[in-house]
Amino acid sequence: NLLASLVVFMTTAVWGQEALAEGTWRIPYAIGFVLAVVAVLMLRRMRETESFQGAALSGETGSPVRGLLRTYPGATLLMLALATWSGVTVYTLISWMPSYLETVVGISDARADLVSALISVIYIALIVPVAALGDRRGRRPLMITAVIGYAVLAIPSILLLNSGVVAGVLLSIVILATLQTFVDSTTTTEMTQLVPTRVRYTGLALTYSIGMIIGSFTPAVEEALLGSTGSNLVPAFVIIGISLLLIPIIAVFPRYVRRAQADDAEVAVG
Repeated sequence: NLLASLVVFMTTAVWGQEALAEGTWRIPYAIGFVLAVVAVLMLRRMRETESFQGAALSGETGSPVRGLLRTYPGATLLMLALATWSGVTVYTLISWMPSYLETVVGISDARADLVSALISVIYIALIVPVAALGDRRGRRPLMITAVIGYAVLAIPSILLLNSGVVAGVLLSIVILATLQTFVDSTTTTEMTQLVPTRVRYTGLALTYSIGMIIGSFTPAVEEALLGSTGSNLVPAFVIIGISLLLIPIIAVFPRYVRRAQADDAEVAVG
C-alpha cells in the first residue's frame, strides 16, 4: 500500500494526471509483478510447521474445504467476519481515502495520494509494536480497543479530515491508522486459532480472500451512500457499523479456540 501510494504520488507529481491515464499507470503493475516473483521465491523456501507435518502424516489433511465447512461452520463464519472487518476498514482508509479527499474535502490528487502514503507509513511503523503488545497482553483486548476506538473516534476523525486544515488532517490519519493496526495485528492471528491445524490454512485462505473481496466493494458502496445521503460522515458510519458487529463475535471467541485446541491435542495423541 505504501509503495503503491508513493508511486502514484510521484507519477502524478512529476508527469501529471494526464500521463497516468496515458500509460504511466503500468508502473505500479510492473512493480507488483516483481514483488510477486519475490514472494513466490520466499514461499518456496519456507518450511511447514511441525504441527502441519504431523497432521499430514496422520492423514488429517484430506479434503480440507469439506472438512472445514462441515465440521467447523461456526468458526468459519467467525473467521469470515474478522476478515471482512479488516477488509472494510482497510479499503476505506487506504483505497477510498484518496478519492474521498479529492471529491469531498477538496484536496488535490497529488496531496490526497500523499495522505494515503502517510497513513501507510504510520501503519507500518506501528503494526509490529502493536502486534508485540498483543503477544504480551493478549489479542482480544486489542480487538476490543479497536472496536471501542472506532466507535468513539471515527466521527471526530472524519470531521477533522473534512476540515481540510493540515493539523486536523494529520491528527485524523494518525488516529485512524493507529486503530487500523489494532485491527490487522490481531485478526489474522486470531483467525488461525479458531480452527485446528488440519484445516487452518484452508480456513484462513478461504475466509480471508472472501473478506477482502467483500471489502473491495466498500469504496463503491460508500460512494453510493455519499451520493444518496449527502453526508460527509459516510466513512465513519461504515467503520462504526462493521466494528460494532464484532462485539458478539469477540464474546464467543474462547469457546471456538478451546475446541480447535482440543481437536489438535486429540490428533497429536492419536
